[in-house]
Amino acid sequence: MVDNVFKNDPLLAYKKKNNLERFPGGTAIQENLIYAPMTGGAFAMGDTFPITLRQIETGATFQPKFYRTDIAIAKEQVQVFNKGPEAVFRLVDARLQNAALTMSAILAIAQYNEGQTAGRILQLNGLAEQLNDGAVNSWTAALYATYGTLTRGGTIGAALSSTPINVAGPITYKLLEETYNAACLGDEYPNLIVTTNLGISYIKEKFQPQWRTETQDPNIGFNGLKFNSAMVIQSQYCPGAAGVNDAVLGNYLAAAGETIWMLNTKYIRMWVTDDPEFGFGFTGFKPAQDNLMVAGQYLFSGNDTNQAPRLMRQMYAVTG
Repeated sequence: MVDNVFKNDPLLAYKKKNNLERFPGGTAIQENLIYAPMTGGAFAMGDTFPITLRQIETGATFQPKFYRTDIAIAKEQVQVFNKGPEAVFRLVDARLQNAALTMSAILAIAQYNEGQTAGRILQLNGLAEQLNDGAVNSWTAALYATYGTLTRGGTIGAALSSTPINVAGPITYKLLEETYNAACLGDEYPNLIVTTNLGISYIKEKFQPQWRTETQDPNIGFNGLKFNSAMVIQSQYCPGAAGVNDAVLGNYLAAAGETIWMLNTKYIRMWVTDDPEFGFGFTGFKPAQDNLMVAGQYLFSGNDTNQAPRLMRQMYAVTG
């Protein structure tokens, strides 16, 4: 069997390898953060100090989301036609493999999108809403005033804000460099940059050949380009002009141009339930009552979270 349908997404592979967290149960996932400093300053001998209780911590909460892929087979196919030496391939194995690939594609596309506007409440709280500031639209043409039930710009100020950049034209080395450094803070910096096939070509075209360093991530096996301290990799599910609004898998069409995501992966988590069935498990085949069909579901429950959006950036509408 040769796969002529699915594409690759290195970001999902990276998160599964490096950023997987098990969700032990409950109605919400909580990510804790500090959003304000304590009081302090210089003082003279004999001064009194304020001891008012100051709230400086809070928690962003996220609901676990549910996904499934469906597998249906007629018993006649398995028990009569597709068996013995005349079977060209194992039908059940092929269907189960396809279900797993379908789930990966659905989650890969959802991770670049959002899960809070009308019609998307059931979806992952993806990068489009993570890397937003409540004032500037993301690539989805929407802005997200809240993240993890917390209001951006309110009590927490800019603690969970990252301003998207609408490039609306060609990418330049100057813009790449300035955007990258806007996400640097002390010893924190983006270590992974994800874009489309066209996006990585546009970036390469801005570099002289002697400036480029090709490399490979040893953990996930994807080739990429080195930019400062980040590896630039290409994903076929990253939103861009060559993307598709697929009725089954999801929307990764960004007609205005390519998207570029500068990520500090230390603060990104992919939560997956510790339940073996809902954590990429199979329900088993269940027989129908009035015919010989059997069906089952491949399941996922979890969500994506981001503790430090200010250390990352989203760029979109990038053209050649």
